[in-house]
Amino acid sequence: MHGESTEGQHDLMRVGQYQLFFHEAGAEIEHMSTLARYRVQAATATNAVDFMKHHKHLIFAMMGNATEALDAYRVRPHAAGSQE
Repeated sequence: MHGESTEGQHDLMRVGQYQLFFHEAGAEIEHMSTLARYRVQAATATNAVDFMKHHKHLIFAMMGNATEALDAYRVRPHAAGSQE
């Protein structure tokens, strides 16, 4: 796992094949090769330290590339013409 933060950029962390971006509403997770995206909207997911404390199950899922454990957080692309 690598944590990175530079002024003017979002906090960033890498876990296995996943890259996490932290912001005020939570974390955005992206698989680096498949580009699958996941979103965790929680106050406990706004930075790397809190994410590692409160979302250990997701850290272990990313380390083991266990996508089924991440499915509840998957960002689904909108269908053409969808109003969502």
